[in-house]
Amino acid sequence: MAYFKYTARTRDGKLDRGFIEAESTDDVVARLQAKGLIVVSFNQAQKTSEKKTKKRFHAKIKLDDLILFSRQLSSLLSAGITLLRSLEIVQGQISSKRLYEAITKIKESVSAGKSMKDAMSAYPKIFSKFWLNLVGTGEATGQLGFALEQMTQYLESRASLRRKIVSALVYPAVVICVAIGAILVFMLKIIPMFAGIYESFGAKLPLLTMVVVNISYVVKKFFFLSAGIAAGIIIVFYHYTKTVFGKRNIDELLLKIPGVKNIISEVAAVRFARGMSMLIK
Repeated sequence: MAYFKYTARTRDGKLDRGFIEAESTDDVVARLQAKGLIVVSFNQAQKTSEKKTKKRFHAKIKLDDLILFSRQLSSLLSAGITLLRSLEIVQGQISSKRLYEAITKIKESVSAGKSMKDAMSAYPKIFSKFWLNLVGTGEATGQLGFALEQMTQYLESRASLRRKIVSALVYPAVVICVAIGAILVFMLKIIPMFAGIYESFGAKLPLLTMVVVNISYVVKKFFFLSAGIAAGIIIVFYHYTKTVFGKRNIDELLLKIPGVKNIISEVAAVRFARGMSMLIK
């Protein structure tokens, strides 16, 4: 028996990709057609041990990595491939070093007799409680492939929502950056130039103008010190937001802002509804 990676379409035209175990190419076509699929293409899957070239990894685990892991594992399990063999095949497609190493340990734990849920629970920073509960439900009902399919849909909806939020924030972020750049140009170049011109005339400047000129002088003289302090504040704030206490305080502050409060509440409600829908299914 060999493993084949296939691309097919359902009767209503939806694209379906995955893996299937078969004895020959004719058997692949026969098995897919028996499932009511229209075969587009397929080829034999290469074993992980046969891959010669060194794979390039990225350090962090992106949401797309988890989507790929969930989708491919779901397809393999639904095709009747064993869990250990499915994990082995999926591992060869992972680009995240942390996730790759986690899957290695998960395979070892499953091979030693642990459940998938227990094996994944060793990595709480990668797999949330929602992940674990859904996988546990899938194992208990014998529908792990379906459970992972639901998880894939949930992660894809999260990714789509995140892209929309980022897209909506791009314009304000660009405007703020341009505004900061313009202010720095005025402070470091234009204001000192006009201050020198007025000083050469011996003209007495108004109080507000003098304040602006003095601020410009301080910023220009201690620019690197000011930039270092600003960078330090940003770094400290970033690490503060990663702590439990910091996250709680930031969330409480955001929930007090009228417009932002509504957006956060709606996003939380959508996530809750999607999660509950998946668990009920």
